[in-house]
Amino acid sequence: MLLLSSSLPLVAPKSLALLINVVSLLISTVAVVMCVPYITRIFLKLFEGFYGNFFGNEGILAVKNLNGNKNILNNISLLAIGISTLLMINTISSSVGIEVLNAYKDWNFDIMVSLYNSDRNTEQVLRSVDGVYGTYGAYESWDGVDVKDANYTIRYLQGVDIKRYRDYVTFRLQGKLDADETFKLLDEGRNIMVANMAKEKLGLKVGDSLTLEMKSGDKTYKVIGFYDSIMSNGSNAVISQKYYKMDMKQQQISNFFIKTSKNPDEVLSSIQDKFTRRGMFGDTIDSMEKKNYESNNQFMIILQAFSVIAMLIGIFGVFNNYMISFMERKRSIAMMRSIGLSKRQTLKMIMIEALTGGCIGGVVGIIGGTLMLLSVPNLMQSIDIPIAIHYSMNFFISALVGGIIIAVLASISPALKTSKLNIIEAIKYE
Repeated sequence: MLLLSSSLPLVAPKSLALLINVVSLLISTVAVVMCVPYITRIFLKLFEGFYGNFFGNEGILAVKNLNGNKNILNNISLLAIGISTLLMINTISSSVGIEVLNAYKDWNFDIMVSLYNSDRNTEQVLRSVDGVYGTYGAYESWDGVDVKDANYTIRYLQGVDIKRYRDYVTFRLQGKLDADETFKLLDEGRNIMVANMAKEKLGLKVGDSLTLEMKSGDKTYKVIGFYDSIMSNGSNAVISQKYYKMDMKQQQISNFFIKTSKNPDEVLSSIQDKFTRRGMFGDTIDSMEKKNYESNNQFMIILQAFSVIAMLIGIFGVFNNYMISFMERKRSIAMMRSIGLSKRQTLKMIMIEALTGGCIGGVVGIIGGTLMLLSVPNLMQSIDIPIAIHYSMNFFISALVGGIIIAVLASISPALKTSKLNIIEAIKYE
């Protein structure tokens, strides 16, 4: 099952990619739970010698008690499921935040402004505003351009000035192609560079032809390179500004990218005063980044809420299993007490059991969460959301510590009850 969950997404046809990735995610979770007894056995073998030296006889007894204990194995499984889910959701949430920040870091300007019926004269007026020291007139379409005979729409198409564009936007060209030479090719004919996500969806390679349904009619472009971008979820492409104007029949500038020498908020206010009578929309990049992050964060909070609910259900299950385990072991604990095990040693033994169970649950949760995360990039790609997973050591440490704390807290009540056990009555207990 583990092999299936890791290999199926790699060979899945595009039409079934979403279904197969979801199934793989579930299979990996089930597989980890099924492996819990074997993983526990391995850990107990490793702990037995160490516990004997570190915790004494109580440590060895704790390890022996855990071996084959169904309630403890159930606890480990519950902890593993809850921890792995929380780990996955938190890692995805953090990765989305990092990717959003990286996307905005690629914009090397401070303000984006859109003005109705803009041209080069409008750009000259913008440059006269106090605090503005650089502008770039962007020709771009967010309406989408259909790819002929491909059932695919490029949602964000840019027509770029090859000499000035990279002063305002960081462009990460893939492969060993020279960026300067590749950009020169854009002006030499109907050539196009495509984002990696669109490349995967269309199955493109350098030299392929792409027919776009432009406003002036169908136009065929030659693919000359690929680049890394998550704008419009990776569905974007770049052509020459010259051919964009002709093929899209657009002479007006879509947006202005503005660099400032003063506080961007103050400069934006000055621009708004300057163009009060014209239709204008503008915002600072910092503000756009914050709004985008908050929007994504709201969605992730909903997912985190579901995972927390699942974790709480698991915690109640852990507490319940510890109580059941105490009831089942009353007689055996009483027998150990009758041959010399003191109350202090009993408490120590139970706490060691909880510590060990929590530690194993945390480790298995980390393993399960990591396996889930391996499927996430393929899953997200199948729904047209390109995202790279950024692993955080803090999340892994928190998962391990959280598992230990939950297990120890759950064992406190049974441990206290055990210390007050009436030995004679408990030996008679069946």
